[in-house]
Amino acid sequence: MQSICLVKLYNNVFSIWVRTDKEKSSWHQVFEMHVQDMGLEGSDLAVAGFTILNGKVLLIATNSMVYQYNLSSENSGKVEKICGHACGKDVFFHSFSSSLRSCGDGATKFAAC
Repeated sequence: MQSICLVKLYNNVFSIWVRTDKEKSSWHQVFEMHVQDMGLEGSDLAVAGFTILNGKVLLIATNSMVYQYNLSSENSGKVEKICGHACGKDVFFHSFSSSLRSCGDGATKFAAC
């Protein structure tokens, strides 16, 4: 069974590696792509943050937009816009929360950074 162990962004190229053998510490690169080849263009080429959701979706934030890129082979392709945000370069994704809680009355998604 493979699981994502490392996702890195270097020189606007995403690379994803999985560890295939724990005892031998062997790794296998499963994905490599330049952000421009994913469909990001112009000012959206500057990635402010990223994370993996459910092991299948690469969530990418630029200075003003949030995109998703499906990593599963049957649905891979270009990025899809999800929404805009007002966080600029200060985007932080948290993989999980230790407890479930309401965002509160009148909460706005991606508005507070």
